[in-house]
Amino acid sequence: MKKDREVLQKENQKLKQQTGIVNKKSLKTDYDNREDEIRSLSERIIGLEEYHSRLTKIIERANQVQMAKMTNVN
Repeated sequence: MKKDREVLQKENQKLKQQTGIVNKKSLKTDYDNREDEIRSLSERIIGLEEYHSRLTKIIERANQVQMAKMTNVN
């Protein structure tokens, strides 16, 4: 009886390991939420990189204007 129970416990443990994340609702939900968050943050990074690029161009133009004014004064 005890041996049968141990065999069943081992088989049950193997089956639990094989099911993975798909059969665990809370883990699947967490995975999906993290996936959505990663996608959202990736889009935000792209937007911030574009914003940074625009600001850099504005600063470069402002520096060019200032340099032109400085050379015209002398």
